[in-house]
Amino acid sequence: MSDSVAIRFQQVSKSFTLTGELPQTVLETLVSAVRRNRPAPRKLWAVKNLDFAIPHGQTVGFIGMNGSGKSTILKLATQIIYPTTGEVTVNGRVSASSNSAQGSIPI
Repeated sequence: MSDSVAIRFQQVSKSFTLTGELPQTVLETLVSAVRRNRPAPRKLWAVKNLDFAIPHGQTVGFIGMNGSGKSTILKLATQIIYPTTGEVTVNGRVSASSNSAQGSIPI
């Protein structure tokens, strides 16, 4: 990787397995323990096949609709979570700020 690149995503994808809703009461917990027709787990792809590089000194913002993978990209870039496939390379220190008004990676 070039020294001028701070973050590089190479064919990065991240999936999560959704197993259904968690029980909210003691009764729901007991019923779910003996229930035979549990819903099958579903795979949710938060991001698929991302390829990009961010040079040192750049500030980057991710803009998109709810559920489009913005927070997942931030977590991958800061190595809070790891990709299902592909490679995230970080050269240096990275910090992320994410809230309803701002989400950026100052490098």
